Amino acid sequence: MEVRTCYYKITNCYADIWIAHLLQDEIDYAYAYGGARILPFNTDNQLVLTTLNNLLIYESALKNRLINFAIETGILHEFNKALPAGLLNNKVGAARCIIRPKNRKVKNILRDHHATGFPEIISSVMQSVGRLLNEQKGRIKPTPDFGRFASFADHLFKYTPHTLGISHGNGGCGTKAPYSAAGIIAVMKTLNISCTDHVTLIGANGAIGRIVLKHLLHNGFQKIIICDTAYSNGAADVIIPDAACITVKQAVPGKFTNDCLRSGKVIIATTIGQELEQSDISMLQPGACLLLAHSLAVSPGAGGISIMQALKKRRVLTVPGQILTIGGALVSRIEWFWRQQQTKGLFDRELAYTVVDKVAAFLTGHILNKADAADITPFEALLHHLPEVGHV
Repeated sequence: MEVRTCYYKITNCYADIWIAHLLQDEIDYAYAYGGARILPFNTDNQLVLTTLNNLLIYESALKNRLINFAIETGILHEFNKALPAGLLNNKVGAARCIIRPKNRKVKNILRDHHATGFPEIISSVMQSVGRLLNEQKGRIKPTPDFGRFASFADHLFKYTPHTLGISHGNGGCGTKAPYSAAGIIAVMKTLNISCTDHVTLIGANGAIGRIVLKHLLHNGFQKIIICDTAYSNGAADVIIPDAACITVKQAVPGKFTNDCLRSGKVIIATTIGQELEQSDISMLQPGACLLLAHSLAVSPGAGGISIMQALKKRRVLTVPGQILTIGGALVSRIEWFWRQQQTKGLFDRELAYTVVDKVAAFLTGHILNKADAADITPFEALLHHLPEVGHV
């Protein structure tokens, strides 16, 4: 059934804020959920809406549908008593929030919670967001951590109960990065990637990449190549642990270099997305495994499908980002229902990691089996879970 998109725009003295969610009246959703992102202050309105729609459909909607599907199969029933009430009996829909600062100064302050003026600006922005969420009476619940600061969810919580995320003080991880990384690690285990495999990690300087690198080192991976995406004066802007198993290769922003692509059997890219389209995929070795740990790692639609089909012909196994980073969306859901119990205990992080491991492994098997059965790429199998979205 075709669904429609509903948009709201808030004009604040410090930022313009867009919030969107899918109207899916035919399904009884507990709420619509999606993350928040800060865009550059000079982003034009059309690009804002394009970004908002892509994130809403290809990240929030797709991930929530996958989680709904996994829960419906009953794979989490063994944790029924431990999980918060309502989690296994409710579906979640899709929403998304975009924040565009008014100017460069506001942008810099929002990205640095130690900056002078941060409390005033974040309070003003979150109060505006909270007012809209309260008007919607809980239909929309964003995660306003912007991927960096664990305290952002708590800032919004001052103005509305309709937010996701548990701070470190209450037992949570604050940001979604640790749980997203847990999903990547679960997929690696599902694919039997072992410490004897040569692994190339692209984006080791990011929040997720740092956790994945720590996992590789802790588990004795014998050859790790780091090809980061943040560079200054030609050198990797990342603190490399002093380990004999690590080699650093040069990188170019916006693409994957030939040297990087041909460097290992397993390539894990925790980057900003769409670099693969600017890269020479013929450099990938037949039989390689490419984990694109970003929900928009390839363009939605025909362009992305064409690249994935070319990789399939080269016998390169490619796992889409929506599966790899499912942990953030999944645990945000667990956190919400945990909040509703008003329990005095701390959030059970270990249980959350166990659930991520279970769901990520299940969805990996589901998508890969579906792709094999239909002789299509995993990316195409994933897109079968997309909603049919109509006009606004």
